[in-house]
Amino acid sequence: MTASIRFDDLPWQTIDPFARQKTIDKGDRVIRLLEFQPGFEEAEFCTKSHVGFVVSGSMHIQFADRIELFGKGDVIYIEAGEKDRHKAVVEKENVTLLLVEDNNESQ
Repeated sequence: MTASIRFDDLPWQTIDPFARQKTIDKGDRVIRLLEFQPGFEEAEFCTKSHVGFVVSGSMHIQFADRIELFGKGDVIYIEAGEKDRHKAVVEKENVTLLLVEDNNESQ
C-alpha cells in the first residue's frame, strides 16, 4: 500500500451547485479535498465530527450558539453530537478544505 495520495489524479465529484470534492477511501477513514464557491450554505445542521485544514480562502461555520470564521492555515476540529451541531457558510471567496473523517460519518 502506498503512503502517497495524489488528488491531481482523481476526478472531481459535484456535491452541490456550489461545491465539489475528491475523495480517498482508506477503510475506516475518508480523506476529502473540497472546493466551495461563494453562495454555498449547508441546508441543515450537521452533527458529525470533522477534522480539517483550510488550504485557501475563508468560511464561516455556524454553530447552534455562535459563528466562527476559519481562514487559510486554520485547523477545524469539531466533535460529533448535537452540542456541536454546525453548518458551513461560504460568502466571499472560493475555499479549499482538506477533511479527514470517519468513514461511517463522511458527507
